[in-house]
Amino acid sequence: MMRHKSPTPEQLSGFLSVKAIAALYFPCYLTSRSQMKALQKKLNENSTLIQRLNDTGFTVNSTWFTPQQVDLLFDEWGNPDYNIRKNRTDR
Repeated sequence: MMRHKSPTPEQLSGFLSVKAIAALYFPCYLTSRSQMKALQKKLNENSTLIQRLNDTGFTVNSTWFTPQQVDLLFDEWGNPDYNIRKNRTDR
């Protein structure tokens, strides 16, 4: 079986949709809607990260993350591939 390898921060340069980030961090959810809800929940649990994102112009209505915002997410949550493995062992 071929294993899907998550992109590195360098490969995720440029603007990324909120949907794309949600899919990277929550691939176990079956729909983009459930991935988006999980992303919003995780963001709401981290007031420091939300403040840092807001300081860069991110709002609850944003549909894109800027490169700076993507960097903030990676700084806070790490590489999505690591989080996927960690979340599977936490269940």
